[in-house]
Amino acid sequence: MESIVAAYGSSSESSHDAASSSSDSEAGCAATGDDTQVGTKRKRSDEQQWKRAFPHVDGNWPSHVRIDIPVTHELRELARHAIERAQEIVGDAVAMLAFEELGLTSTGATDYLHLSLSRPFVLTYDQINGFVDSLRAALKWQQRFSVTLRRALVLANDEKTRSFLALRVGEGEQQFTQVLRCVDQCLSRVEQPTYYKDPIPHVSIASSLGEELAQLTSDQFHVAIGNKHYDIPLR
Repeated sequence: MESIVAAYGSSSESSHDAASSSSDSEAGCAATGDDTQVGTKRKRSDEQQWKRAFPHVDGNWPSHVRIDIPVTHELRELARHAIERAQEIVGDAVAMLAFEELGLTSTGATDYLHLSLSRPFVLTYDQINGFVDSLRAALKWQQRFSVTLRRALVLANDEKTRSFLALRVGEGEQQFTQVLRCVDQCLSRVEQPTYYKDPIPHVSIASSLGEELAQLTSDQFHVAIGNKHYDIPLR
């Protein structure tokens, strides 16, 4: 991928972004500010389960800034393994839905996941062109960079209505932070919330209603010695 995407919707969308970390358990991208694009609406098979991040107001456009991550074979297999392992841990009682962009239920998928550079926010129609122009200017001299995705972690959205299984950024975190500062400056100019104070760069791959995935948090060690098993709780 060669661009940062500024996506706008015509009505209030659900909050897809994850916020606070619950637990810690390789794909590439490149970014440049010279090709900011307007994205299209993302749809999911479980769309009816998503709640709007903002109440609908005529004239307001729900918005999001992100880096698109192409779903390669390697990323798909990494995500598949992480999702299967997480499902084993939380059990069948937790309904975990893989993002359909991964193409785990179909072949030949060429979709994108995303690496968020903003929280969901709202612009008026008259603010859109000015905001995009400010992004172009702020990112004009940013160099392309590669990103690797490694260990899995669990995150929750601000409202605690949905939890996410995600892959954390390894290589490329420093460059991500530099780009994030530029986006934050543009958001501040239009009086919109900036990204989180202590950002956790990540790409979400699956989600679940509520905070059930928090069960992935380690609260004990399990020791097996021969045919004997011992659980040692953590403080």
